[in-house]
Amino acid sequence: MSDRNIPYSEYLEAKSSVDDRSLSRSVRDAFLELIARRAKDCAENRAIRFLDAGTGTGAMVRRVIAWVDNLQPENRPVVSSYTGVDADPESLALATTATELLLRSLGFEVGTENLDTGTRLAGRRGNDLVETQFFLGDLATPDESWALPGFYHFLTAHAVFDLFPLENAVAMLKKLLVADGALYATINYDGLTELIPCYRDRAFEERVLAWYDRTMDERPAVAMTGAGRPRDSLGGSELHPAGGSKSGRKLVEVMLQAGFELSALGSSDWVVAPKNGNYPDRERIFFAKILSLIHNEAMRSPVFDQTEVERWYDSRRLAIDRSELVLIVHQIDLLAARRDNTAAAGS
Repeated sequence: MSDRNIPYSEYLEAKSSVDDRSLSRSVRDAFLELIARRAKDCAENRAIRFLDAGTGTGAMVRRVIAWVDNLQPENRPVVSSYTGVDADPESLALATTATELLLRSLGFEVGTENLDTGTRLAGRRGNDLVETQFFLGDLATPDESWALPGFYHFLTAHAVFDLFPLENAVAMLKKLLVADGALYATINYDGLTELIPCYRDRAFEERVLAWYDRTMDERPAVAMTGAGRPRDSLGGSELHPAGGSKSGRKLVEVMLQAGFELSALGSSDWVVAPKNGNYPDRERIFFAKILSLIHNEAMRSPVFDQTEVERWYDSRRLAIDRSELVLIVHQIDLLAARRDNTAAAGS
């Protein structure tokens, strides 16, 4: 299969091991501390509610379920409810299947209920109850099936803020949190992509990588329907610039301006490198897809000679095939708690 034709859902699954390794441990631990504190304060049998925005194949939902399950029993919620929303039905189908497999592997007995809005999973293990449901939808057009004001204790958003206008996205998500809820935003790109070793024409490669960042900054922020048709941008009828290539540092500022208090901040750099002569897991697929995306933008650019771009791409793609190329991408994770009184209080 050509790198250009790798399904997006396969790319998401291939990058899962990269994300697992890259997530900031200090920010993750602070997130789990907030969950544990909420679990202790929460009335018995009252659910702690999570929303994963732009869930894709549900990888972040599964991470959080596994992390929470690994907490000490006294720090673990008895009842937890996970909602994921994404615009791609193929990814959501994979999310439901993979989440059911995870729950069973953790010893839960899983019941399924087919609803108009998707399949609902209910995992029971003794007194513990974990509920999950994935909704087809997008952040641009939130609907009442999942966008419930003042409802969620925790929001997760994994590698999505570069796609949306930050002020509008944060304002919308903030409305969905309880008064002291928290947003855990991970893998926010922050303006650095490096390929090692250097290309023979280093200046050319630097221009190609800079152009890719520029396309991120200039593209309109659109949410895609399942059929791949662009909709209006989040929060309005006009298209606005997305968070773009420096969404990490911009997000920190926007969160502070929106009435959040930073609880933790850390780097979550991707580092993809061969180990013992091979890339681990499916990371070769992930790396090849990233290179293909950069190549596609350069080929569409009026500033590059296409023959030169193809020569660069073929050289770098061959280096991946030979397990000789290293990728480094700088990103930021943050955890921020809502600190105003405009949300509905909940526990």
